[in-house]
Amino acid sequence: MSSGRPDAAAFREVMALFPTGVVAVTAQGDDGPTGLTIGSFFSVSIHPCLIGFCVNRSSRTWQRMRKSVRLCVNVLAEDQHRVSRILAHQVDPEGFALVSWPANGAGIPAVAGALAWIACDVVDLHDAGTHSVVIAAVGDLAIVRSGGPLVHCQRRYHSITPIVAPTS
Repeated sequence: MSSGRPDAAAFREVMALFPTGVVAVTAQGDDGPTGLTIGSFFSVSIHPCLIGFCVNRSSRTWQRMRKSVRLCVNVLAEDQHRVSRILAHQVDPEGFALVSWPANGAGIPAVAGALAWIACDVVDLHDAGTHSVVIAAVGDLAIVRSGGPLVHCQRRYHSITPIVAPTS
């Protein structure tokens, strides 16, 4: 056990061992639909329905999205790793053109083929290191299709296979 603070590389290595679901947060930007990949999405409360996610404050995409009244969290399917990469890396400015963005039932751009979408309004932001913890109130949601979720672990995408029967 180390007695000092871990360096960033060691911290990243340990955290890579913990699997996380992958979502895409989307919005209508000034220049059209936009989105980014998030690996730190979570349920906050059922009464009222609140969700949360963490986003790097220096993200240019996030800076554009913060102006939006409503956001959409898209639960990506196990076959959507390409969409996740496009929205995560944004190395190709034309990459967004490769993502299909139909409006969902709430009128917000959504990622075509996602398992589900959650329309929400940001109600609180908390600064935490280089990131902001975003808390949002759920306004509407829908399951779009069945399938397994996209999971990220050890710097790779995975699908999940249940190993035990669900509890009742």
